[in-house]
Amino acid sequence: MKQAFFQYNMMKDGSVDSIKKTGLIILDTNALLNIYRFNSDNREKFFEILNVVKDRLFLTYQSVQEFYNNRLKIIYNKSKFKEDLKQELTKKITEINNILENSNFQSENKDSCNLIKHEETLKTNIINILNKAKKEIENEIDSYKIDIDNTFINDDDPIMDKIIELFEGKISTPFTKNDLEQINKSGLERYRSGIPTPGAEDYKRNPNLNIYGDFIIWKEMLHIAKDNQKDILFVSDDRKSDWCEKFKQYDLGPRKELIKEFFDETNQKFYSITTKEFIKYISYLHTIHDTKDLQRESDLIESELSKSSLDKTLLDDSKQYSKISGLGLSPSVLDAATKISELGLSPSILDSATKISGLGLSPSVLDAATKISGLGLSPSILDSATKISGLGLSPSILDSATKISGLGLSPSVLNTVNKINELEFTPSALKPLEKASKVSEPNEDVD
Repeated sequence: MKQAFFQYNMMKDGSVDSIKKTGLIILDTNALLNIYRFNSDNREKFFEILNVVKDRLFLTYQSVQEFYNNRLKIIYNKSKFKEDLKQELTKKITEINNILENSNFQSENKDSCNLIKHEETLKTNIINILNKAKKEIENEIDSYKIDIDNTFINDDDPIMDKIIELFEGKISTPFTKNDLEQINKSGLERYRSGIPTPGAEDYKRNPNLNIYGDFIIWKEMLHIAKDNQKDILFVSDDRKSDWCEKFKQYDLGPRKELIKEFFDETNQKFYSITTKEFIKYISYLHTIHDTKDLQRESDLIESELSKSSLDKTLLDDSKQYSKISGLGLSPSVLDAATKISELGLSPSILDSATKISGLGLSPSVLDAATKISGLGLSPSILDSATKISGLGLSPSILDSATKISGLGLSPSVLNTVNKINELEFTPSALKPLEKASKVSEPNEDVD
């Protein structure tokens, strides 16, 4: 049993420990970008850890491409961090001063707080304290050292120099254009069929975006393992369910299906850990001290990335909901639309339903109309149903159409549903309507 289901017993049989000690270490895009996210002290400590395992380090070509695509965003935000922080904090203090000066509190306690207009001495003393604090905050921010500035944008970047030196000759060969076309085709088939596949969560969120990056990374790691005949330790803070297995609040490591697929294709083993786990293990293995603050910051970054991923998912759902709500639908109609989507109709079928008008009747339509009439629907709806059946849909689809009719939608509502279909929503986009309707649109995190 241990051998047949080795992917479930890797901790117990020592495989995970062996991979951590001897496997090739591949940093994901987010782990590589963390070098710029860390504060200066933690960055130097991270470089110390990477240097002790430099002979085992490797990168996929796709990850490096993604790193270059996102590096400048982090540098830009870091370079203006001090000035923006100072501006935001001083603005808040100025706002508080104005409220005090004009006795213009707006909270639920405004009636009592606005009595400060009668307490001139207290008001003046508080304003003076805030102004003093404002100057101290400005001085503190100005004196704080940030080692990344806008000169890094123009390639005057000593951090990049260290990264290039560390990973020189340790990047996989890029796939050809034909290879990528086949990989993308295979990835899409896997996403649609529900086979556990890196990138599937991105596909679910928005199939129109670039959804193949994670799957390309996965394919590159398979090639790296085969070419080098080495196990792979993947360091990544992407812990979504297309990469990792979760049980309640527990992270159970990489998906068992991926571990098995990796072994079946390469005869090598695969495991993934977070940046924090990597820091903790390697620093212990090589006796590197004082890494707790680095671990803390790594944990913070991982949490922010997870939240950012969730926010973007909710944002996509919210945008979809905004498009639908723009049609002026009532909550009851939205509920009906949600029920329709749960019938599992494919986008192509829904699209066909929008092209109903002007179709003639066939003999088989009469039989279908007879069945539908038992639902007690109005003549206008029966007429629409008759036209639908004239499309020559299969019995299973007609059953679904019957269920839709059973919702009791009026002709105007059916027209509205047609409008919804014209927005080209996928069933997965329709499903989270109820959730999205409760979510206010968050700000996108450029990182």
